[in-house]
Amino acid sequence: MDRRVEIFCPKCRWEPQQEDRWVCRPGCGHEWNTFDTWGVCPDCGKKFDWTDCLSCGARSPHAEWYHHFGRDPVREKVRQFDTA
Repeated sequence: MDRRVEIFCPKCRWEPQQEDRWVCRPGCGHEWNTFDTWGVCPDCGKKFDWTDCLSCGARSPHAEWYHHFGRDPVREKVRQFDTA
């Protein structure tokens, strides 16, 4: 099984779709999908460390929206070196 990333709200598990949009506020007012750029506005470069859920309204650290599943070949390789 390969490693995959799923993006969903850490509070309510809502999964944003490609057409969902967040607004750079405070900032330049640009609208975009924040998960396309890891929370960085593509217009002005402002980085958002927190993301509001468009479903439940909860605010969570942006990094907590990324959920990793499956095996991680990089970590497996590191473990091999650690035990050698």
